[in-house]
Amino acid sequence: MVGLAGSPKVITGVFISLAGIYWAFKDFNFIDFKRSI
Repeated sequence: MVGLAGSPKVITGVFISLAGIYWAFKDFNFIDFKRSI
């Protein structure tokens, strides 16, 4: 587990997936917010 966590590819993959999830939630909330106005 520690060896995997130290791998640059794994760190990059996790970072990209977290950024993607954050972006999706941000867009979803923004659309919801726009609809409620």
